Amino acid sequence: MKALILVEKPSVANDIAAALGEFSQTEKNLFERDDLVVTSAAGHLVEIASPEAIAHLTPVIPERFALVVRETASERLKAVLRQMRRSDIDTLINACDAGREGELIFRLIVEFAQSHKPVRRMWLQSMTPQAIRASFAALRTDEQMQPLAAAARARARAEADWIVGINGSRLCRRLTGVTTPVGRVQTPALMLVVAREDVIRTFEPRIYHGVHLTVALQAGEFVARWQDPDLGASPVSAGSEPGVADAGAAERRERIWSVQPARAIAARCAGRDPELITDDTQPSIRSAPALFDLTTLQREANRLYGLSAKQTLDLAQILYQDHKVLTYPRTDAKALPEDYVPTITKIIGTLTDGPYAPQARRVLDSGWIRPVKRIFDNAKISDHFAIVPTGASASGLSEAEWTVYDLVVRRTLAAFYPDAEFAVTTRTVELLDDVFVARGRVMVQPGWLAVYRAEIDSGSRADTAEALAALPALKVSETGRNAGVSVVEKKTRAPARYTEATLLSAMEHAGREVEDEALREAMAERGLGTPATRAAIIEGLLADGYLERQKKLLVPTARGISLRKLLFMLQGEALLSPMLTGEWESQLRAIERNEISAASFRTPVEAFVRALAKRTDAVEAAVLAGNLPCPSCGKPLRRVVGKHGPFWGCSTYPACSTVVPDDQGRPGQPRPEPDVSRFKCTCGAGLVHRTGTSKKTRKPYSLWSCSAYPKCRLSWRDRDGKPDITGPPSS
Repeated sequence: MKALILVEKPSVANDIAAALGEFSQTEKNLFERDDLVVTSAAGHLVEIASPEAIAHLTPVIPERFALVVRETASERLKAVLRQMRRSDIDTLINACDAGREGELIFRLIVEFAQSHKPVRRMWLQSMTPQAIRASFAALRTDEQMQPLAAAARARARAEADWIVGINGSRLCRRLTGVTTPVGRVQTPALMLVVAREDVIRTFEPRIYHGVHLTVALQAGEFVARWQDPDLGASPVSAGSEPGVADAGAAERRERIWSVQPARAIAARCAGRDPELITDDTQPSIRSAPALFDLTTLQREANRLYGLSAKQTLDLAQILYQDHKVLTYPRTDAKALPEDYVPTITKIIGTLTDGPYAPQARRVLDSGWIRPVKRIFDNAKISDHFAIVPTGASASGLSEAEWTVYDLVVRRTLAAFYPDAEFAVTTRTVELLDDVFVARGRVMVQPGWLAVYRAEIDSGSRADTAEALAALPALKVSETGRNAGVSVVEKKTRAPARYTEATLLSAMEHAGREVEDEALREAMAERGLGTPATRAAIIEGLLADGYLERQKKLLVPTARGISLRKLLFMLQGEALLSPMLTGEWESQLRAIERNEISAASFRTPVEAFVRALAKRTDAVEAAVLAGNLPCPSCGKPLRRVVGKHGPFWGCSTYPACSTVVPDDQGRPGQPRPEPDVSRFKCTCGAGLVHRTGTSKKTRKPYSLWSCSAYPKCRLSWRDRDGKPDITGPPSS
């Protein structure tokens, strides 16, 4: 009899067959020897079917979710099932990725096959031959895997996501009249952007002043800024305003909130030379950044090159799947397996011939590849390890592909370099009773920054928080000369809008905003979404009209802002914050620890959507009761939030397509019926005078078009309130 080893990807099947040895490949993705058969899935072959949502029923809570074959996986699944059902196979070995998702892939296939054969587990966190052999020698029993299997096989989160998403979306549609996608992850992600926009729109800039002293030394001039020495202990100082905390401590000490005290400081210091200048120089160290997981790679590609999260993911997938120059990209780990030291040494060895030769040779010649926990740590790896190059030749890459590949290679090399060392000088200038401070920084050892030498020199990668120029040398006992005192006026600034890079970071660390310590801990490793899904979430919000891109910025539309108001009205605040994700993740962990049953997971989810449905019924009744009747058919009007703002439409749409403008949340006066009797189109129908603002150019327009539109699309320019029939029509 034989055991069947099922893996997630064909490449893993190859690795296992090579490591365990004595296999022959009998067909594609199938390896066999006397006691073992190895075959592969292709990710998820089976998935949860979306139950048919009955149109008039709300809420929709299916008792059972069926399993279906993924649309593109039919042939691969047939091949896997054929091996699982062989009469000479008496044991199934799960060698899918080591984590909840890998467990789910295997368990769904087994459930779909209705197999009852015994199951064992290969727990693979590294794909080196030694790790594969060690994992096979220490197979885990099915009993050991039951807690993880319960969390995965129950499909609890996927089912709950469907229940919340379908019901939340349909309930909101009832009140808005338009498709309104709502979900556990995408809605809180949207609310991050909406909340930031609220702060920006309500932000009132405050004017403050600073006093700058230019000091001339023998070696050159520098500018020092007046600081309040008492502000560190108390936020209230001469001319300062309490409660302002939108800057760093050093910057807050420079702010004077009234011009009179600033002028008084400048006046008493004018024409007087410094009495004492002292330097305090301290060493500063910057460690190399961690290896890339997908989210940090997407953030860096967006920050440096403006690539969207989806573009970066697509490019990384091509580099992994087609060119085979990067490891698996859909990972949330920033570490490598502890037995990966020899492998990464060989990989860096392949980089010694090419554009990275100087940096790669220095890593190897200096012996910097050591098994340190910062880089090699099994505890920081779940399904997949960090993104690193594979050592395969990177010839034939497109410019965009090379951009992502270069980011990964340089981050990998930099991880093994020593720290960058600086000498940071704080220069204090004393003049009368006033203190002025200047700061400067000198690089002592570039360390890992040498990998980015060209970018650092050009300033494109400079860390703005540490972008300090070197100060001119101060000689012993030198007091310098006052070269001028000035009062500088500035304004406080609102927080910046999100870019894809900063939104990805906010989603990754969303758990920090959760007050409950247990829920915050549960979200610490995941945040909102996963590295593999965050790009799709952002793209979905853009496609659904909740967000729009303005160059690199993400800005919420009127529809996105209105969704928050609507959910507050429905008391659906749970969908607005990461709290729901934290609660679910905490419960799934409890299932893994065998502390609660998987069946209990859905109970609060169902209670939530039922309560949401009841509140929707009440709100809908109240809204419809207070509406004006449709001027065309007399049915109630319904408020609709479109991409460009709210309006009121007939509740019987599309039977009646009457539209009424919104007037501060109430139906306004109906638009007058157009007069089509005075001027005629060439087709015989009347012309209608239309005015408005172009969606493309944002410029006002005034024209006459055929009232039979869209059957006839002719139009004429407006001239003095009449159609300009002397010119040809536009179509």
